[in-house]
Amino acid sequence: MVGLARPPPQSHVADGTTLYRAGGGTVLVLDGRVDVGDLMAGLRRAGTGRIDLVIGRADVDLVNALRHRWPVGVVVDPATAPSNLLLVGGLVVDLRGPPTATVAVAVGGRVPR
Repeated sequence: MVGLARPPPQSHVADGTTLYRAGGGTVLVLDGRVDVGDLMAGLRRAGTGRIDLVIGRADVDLVNALRHRWPVGVVVDPATAPSNLLLVGGLVVDLRGPPTATVAVAVGGRVPR
Protein backbone atom coordinates (compact mmCIF):
# COMPACT_ATOMS: atom_id res chain seq x y z
CA MET A 1 0.00 0.00 0.00
CA VAL A 2 1.34 3.39 -0.98
CA GLY A 3 0.53 6.45 1.13
CA LEU A 4 0.27 9.85 -0.47
CA ALA A 5 2.11 12.61 1.32
CA ARG A 6 0.22 15.79 2.05
CA PRO A 7 1.82 18.72 0.22
CA PRO A 8 3.38 21.44 2.36
CA PRO A 9 1.03 24.37 3.02
CA GLN A 10 3.54 26.81 1.49
CA SER A 11 6.22 26.26 -1.15
CA HIS A 12 8.29 28.37 -3.50
CA VAL A 13 7.81 26.73 -6.89
CA ALA A 14 9.78 29.31 -8.92
CA ASP A 15 11.51 32.64 -8.36
CA GLY A 16 8.91 35.30 -7.57
CA THR A 17 6.14 32.84 -6.68
CA THR A 18 4.65 31.11 -3.65
CA LEU A 19 2.16 28.26 -3.80
CA TYR A 20 -0.22 27.76 -0.86
CA ARG A 21 -2.34 24.63 -0.36
CA ALA A 22 -4.64 23.65 2.48
CA GLY A 23 -8.09 22.17 2.94
CA GLY A 24 -8.46 21.47 -0.77
CA GLY A 25 -7.66 25.05 -1.81
CA THR A 26 -4.72 26.15 -3.96
CA VAL A 27 -3.53 29.76 -4.17
CA LEU A 28 -0.61 30.96 -6.32
CA VAL A 29 0.95 34.30 -5.35
CA LEU A 30 3.12 36.10 -7.90
CA ASP A 31 5.58 38.32 -6.02
CA GLY A 32 7.55 39.71 -8.92
CA ARG A 33 8.90 38.85 -12.34
CA VAL A 34 8.12 35.24 -13.16
CA ASP A 35 9.72 33.02 -15.78
CA VAL A 36 6.80 31.09 -17.29
CA GLY A 37 8.86 27.96 -18.02
CA ASP A 38 10.30 27.84 -14.49
CA LEU A 39 6.85 28.35 -12.99
CA MET A 40 5.26 25.61 -15.10
CA ALA A 41 8.04 23.16 -14.20
CA GLY A 42 7.82 24.06 -10.51
CA LEU A 43 4.05 23.60 -10.43
CA ARG A 44 4.39 20.19 -12.11
CA ARG A 45 7.08 19.12 -9.62
CA ALA A 46 4.81 20.24 -6.78
CA GLY A 47 2.04 17.99 -8.08
CA THR A 48 -0.40 20.83 -8.67
CA GLY A 49 -3.81 19.62 -9.86
CA ARG A 50 -5.58 22.96 -10.14
CA ILE A 51 -5.19 26.60 -9.10
CA ASP A 52 -8.20 28.18 -7.42
CA LEU A 53 -6.80 31.70 -7.15
CA VAL A 54 -3.84 33.51 -8.73
CA ILE A 55 -2.81 36.72 -6.96
CA GLY A 56 -0.49 39.23 -8.62
CA ARG A 57 0.16 41.02 -11.84
CA ALA A 58 -0.08 38.22 -14.34
CA ASP A 59 0.31 38.95 -18.03
CA VAL A 60 -1.92 37.27 -20.58
CA ASP A 61 0.77 34.80 -21.72
CA LEU A 62 1.31 33.58 -18.15
CA VAL A 63 -2.41 33.15 -17.48
CA ASN A 64 -2.90 31.37 -20.82
CA ALA A 65 -0.01 29.00 -20.06
CA LEU A 66 -1.47 28.19 -16.63
CA ARG A 67 -4.96 27.65 -18.05
CA HIS A 68 -3.59 25.42 -20.81
CA ARG A 69 -2.19 23.02 -18.21
CA TRP A 70 -4.49 23.38 -15.17
CA PRO A 71 -7.98 24.53 -14.29
CA VAL A 72 -7.52 28.10 -13.03
CA GLY A 73 -10.24 29.84 -11.03
CA VAL A 74 -9.88 33.57 -10.45
CA VAL A 75 -6.93 35.86 -11.26
CA VAL A 76 -6.68 38.93 -9.01
CA ASP A 77 -4.32 41.90 -9.03
CA PRO A 78 -4.32 43.02 -5.36
CA ALA A 79 -3.38 46.57 -6.38
CA THR A 80 -6.69 46.98 -8.21
CA ALA A 81 -8.94 44.40 -6.51
CA PRO A 82 -11.60 45.39 -4.02
CA SER A 83 -10.47 45.07 -0.42
CA ASN A 84 -11.58 41.61 0.69
CA LEU A 85 -10.95 38.68 2.95
CA LEU A 86 -11.43 35.43 1.00
CA LEU A 87 -11.63 31.81 2.13
CA VAL A 88 -10.22 29.38 -0.45
CA GLY A 89 -10.43 25.83 0.86
CA GLY A 90 -8.46 25.97 4.09
CA LEU A 91 -6.68 29.19 3.16
CA VAL A 92 -7.54 32.73 4.20
CA VAL A 93 -6.51 35.36 1.64
CA ASP A 94 -6.36 38.95 2.82
CA LEU A 95 -6.61 41.47 -0.01
CA ARG A 96 -7.14 44.40 2.36
CA GLY A 97 -3.55 45.62 2.17
CA PRO A 98 -2.49 46.40 -1.41
CA PRO A 99 -0.13 46.22 -3.16
CA THR A 100 0.46 42.77 -1.68
CA ALA A 101 -1.80 40.07 -0.31
CA THR A 102 -1.29 37.84 2.68
CA VAL A 103 -2.25 34.17 2.80
CA ALA A 104 -2.65 32.11 5.96
CA VAL A 105 -3.86 28.62 6.73
CA ALA A 106 -7.20 28.55 8.54
CA VAL A 107 -6.80 26.20 11.51
CA GLY A 108 -9.95 24.37 12.54
CA GLY A 109 -12.02 26.62 10.30
CA ARG A 110 -10.93 29.71 12.24
CA VAL A 111 -9.64 32.77 10.46
CA PRO A 112 -6.18 33.84 11.72
CA ARG A 113 -5.94 37.39 13.02
